Amino acid sequence: MFCKKMFACLAAATVVTLAVGSPAFSQDAKGGGFGGGDPEAIRKAIADYQKQANLKLKESLGATDDEWTVLEPKIQKVQTLSMQTMTQNAGGMFGGRGMAVGGAISDKSSEEMTNLQKTKAELKKVTDNKDSKPEDVKKALTEYRDAAAKVKALQDKTKADLEKAQKELKDVVTATQEAKLVLAGMLP
Repeated sequence: MFCKKMFACLAAATVVTLAVGSPAFSQDAKGGGFGGGDPEAIRKAIADYQKQANLKLKESLGATDDEWTVLEPKIQKVQTLSMQTMTQNAGGMFGGRGMAVGGAISDKSSEEMTNLQKTKAELKKVTDNKDSKPEDVKKALTEYRDAAAKVKALQDKTKADLEKAQKELKDVVTATQEAKLVLAGMLP
C-alpha cells in the first residue's frame, strides 16, 4: 500500500517538476503563464516526458521490443489508474477539477468531487448559522452524505480497476520484471 501511494506521489511530483523545468511550462513573454496558456503545449510536454520515462522503464525491465508491445499498454493503464486513485483519495486536491495528465481523472469523478465540495460547503454554512432550522440541517446533511457515497463508489471502482490492471500486468511479466515493478510501486 505504501509503495502504491509512493508511486502516485512520485508521479504527481514528476508533473510538478516537469511544470517547473520544462520550456513548455515556462513563462511566455507574450501570454505569460504555463506554456503561454497553451494547453496543447503542456499536454505535449507531459507526453514527451512520459515517453522518456517509459523508455527508461523498458530498459530497466530488460524488455524486448515484442515484450514492450504487450507491457506498455498495461503499464500505462496501471499508471493512469494509480494517478486517478491518488487524485480521488486526495479529496479533490486539484480543486475538484479533472487533471489533463493522460485523462487521469474522469469527468464523472471530477463532477462528483465538485459536488461533494459544494455540499460540504452548504452543510458548513447551515451548521454555522445558529438560526438554521433542523430540517435544513438534515437536508444539507443528507445531500452531503449522498455526495460522499457517490465519491466513495467511484473510489472503490477505481481501486478495483487498478487491482485488475495490476493483476493483468503481473500475469505477463517475468519474476525479475515483477520484482522491479514492485520496487517501482506499480505492483503490490
